[in-house]
Amino acid sequence: MDIVPGYSGHNTSRHRNTSLILQRAIQLSSITISFVGLAVLIGWIMDIPALTSLIPNSVTMKFSTAVSFIFTGVSILIISKLAIESSGYSDLSHIVLPISMLIILLFMSTHIGSIIVSAPSGVDNLFVKEQELDPVLTASPGRPSFPTMINFLLIAAAAAGTLITSGSNLKKLIGGTGFAIGIIGSVALAGYALSLPMLYYSFEGLNTAMAIHSAALFVVAGLVLIISGKIGFRREVEIPIAYDAAHNSAWHSISNNKTISLRTKFVCLFLAISIIPIFFIGGISLSNSKIYSATVLENSIEILGIATAISVAFFAAVISKSILQPIMSLRRAARKIACGDYDVNVDLHSGDEIGELASDFEKMKESVVSTNRNLERLVELRTLELNEANKKLSLSNTQLVGANEKLAKQDKIMHDFINIAAHELKSPITPILLATSLAQPKDEDKQVTLSKDAFDMIVSNARRLKRLAGDILDVARIESNFLDIHKQNFELNELLDSIVNEYAAQVKQDSSKKVEFLLSCNGPIEIDGDKDRITQVVHNLVANAVRFTDEGSVIIKAVKGASASDVVVSIKDSGTGIHPEIMPKLFSKFATKSEKGTGLGLYLARNIVEAHGGKIWAENNKNGIGATFTFT
Repeated sequence: MDIVPGYSGHNTSRHRNTSLILQRAIQLSSITISFVGLAVLIGWIMDIPALTSLIPNSVTMKFSTAVSFIFTGVSILIISKLAIESSGYSDLSHIVLPISMLIILLFMSTHIGSIIVSAPSGVDNLFVKEQELDPVLTASPGRPSFPTMINFLLIAAAAAGTLITSGSNLKKLIGGTGFAIGIIGSVALAGYALSLPMLYYSFEGLNTAMAIHSAALFVVAGLVLIISGKIGFRREVEIPIAYDAAHNSAWHSISNNKTISLRTKFVCLFLAISIIPIFFIGGISLSNSKIYSATVLENSIEILGIATAISVAFFAAVISKSILQPIMSLRRAARKIACGDYDVNVDLHSGDEIGELASDFEKMKESVVSTNRNLERLVELRTLELNEANKKLSLSNTQLVGANEKLAKQDKIMHDFINIAAHELKSPITPILLATSLAQPKDEDKQVTLSKDAFDMIVSNARRLKRLAGDILDVARIESNFLDIHKQNFELNELLDSIVNEYAAQVKQDSSKKVEFLLSCNGPIEIDGDKDRITQVVHNLVANAVRFTDEGSVIIKAVKGASASDVVVSIKDSGTGIHPEIMPKLFSKFATKSEKGTGLGLYLARNIVEAHGGKIWAENNKNGIGATFTFT
């Protein structure tokens, strides 16, 4: 059992039951319309008044009306079937609907032509013996009322619309036609109920009244068409259809959904358009020849010819359009697909060659769409891969650029270090060479004597060379993770006092420096550390302070921290302060803005302090003069 998607399980059963009831009601109504028409037709042929007039001594359903009702029931059955299902009578409708429409048009157009020219056509007297009786409420024997003719023309239009129109336009056409037919029939029924001949269109001498069973059948036909219009065509409004053999066997036994080839359709329609008009004109003319004079017969034949020509022309126009329409739909769809619009749907419910072509076309479209989607996914995948590769390449380029910039900076730093190191090495060597050259005797036997100043200068510069060499070696040890720390207990104040006295003596010898040294210690401070390394740290910080202070003071302070093992040492100067460019990398290798110094002192100080588990930092003084270096 197939259930239309989009409906929840608890609603499906209710919709299915409603659909089954609707199907059976429509089927029964359509069969009833045709059966009543057939019964009246038999009544006229067999001369059974009870069949031609539902109520004794009341207006009769005319012969042409009975024939038209037979084909109206067939047409409505097919139209409603197409409304509920998109298949079923799709192929059969292209044969049955045009033939039904043609027969209805032949009778009604002949009646209208007869009225227009005020001459008998003969169709009024076909199997009709009303002229021998006293017909009730009949303006012309055998001729139906104007509203009856209008209703049948509307039904023929609905049949034509089903063949050549689709979608919302067809829905409106069928619904509107059903509404008009139902209203006309309902008014006539109301007239019979209220005993008002005017309401069932009885105008003496002008218009024949509508028979009560004609009015009832029109109401039924109108309701069926209204329901079909509400449901919609070609699944515009989905109704769950349960294809269950137990419930739909009667419905499907009529059609059995057999496909009809295009050739068969053409043959059937050609025979219909050839044979039906011939029999229509021939039969009526033969009947007329027995009762009419030659002149009247000639007029009758002209009316029949014109009515037949109009009906056949309309028939041919509808058929040609119904055949060309699917071909044009395929053409429009092909053009849209050629323009890249793959959302177009070719929905042709037919089993003939055009339907097969549409099905193959739809399969081809799906194949193209599937191929395009695969290509789009492949392109998208390759694009993602390419973007990922580009990102990696961009990242590699960025890293390479960064590495090149870093290498360039390192190269510049190394170049600057070599220049500074060469200068620093040259500075102490020059006075040593000068002092020794001055003391060098010209006579080999003469004893060499040096003044105290010359001797002190040699010693001071030699120590300077030793410290420079030691700094370079310590940097190498740090880079190789071989910096040794030998801890011992020693008095920090004594170490600081010794360094202060040393630098105070050096400053006195330098006339360009006017620096005062201040040492502030909070009592004796015993620490556990590498005395030589701590001495190296203090030396580097004091030397750095002296280097950048030409006039002012250098204050060295040592205080105990929060715990007994914590000691905070600070060196505050009143020099130029720390340049903002240097501050972020102050304790890095070769970080210096001075032409003096190697830029290794602070780097060594940081690593020695951190090796002891301490911290070191620096900041410019708040008064804007000098800087303060602190370590723990």
